[in-house]
Amino acid sequence: MSRTLTWAVSATIALFALSQDAYASCGPRVTLTSPSLDRTVAIGRWQARVANTMNDLYSDWDYARGKSLTKGGKGLVVSAIPCNTR
Repeated sequence: MSRTLTWAVSATIALFALSQDAYASCGPRVTLTSPSLDRTVAIGRWQARVANTMNDLYSDWDYARGKSLTKGGKGLVVSAIPCNTR
């Protein structure tokens, strides 16, 4: 392996190691409709669904990516990608 290639590979590995997303593990998007119009209740239902189907480590709303909370029908539609770290 040439020195340039070795340096490039080492720099790439170091960059990924320092990235905030380097250790993030995410699951599939979870979407549900909550009959409540209360934001806190709707997010709580999403967290419970994730905890019951995946793992408690993924159920923190603050760590979720691609979060969406919209009014739909008679309640709120909550959708996000559950992750176990930021």
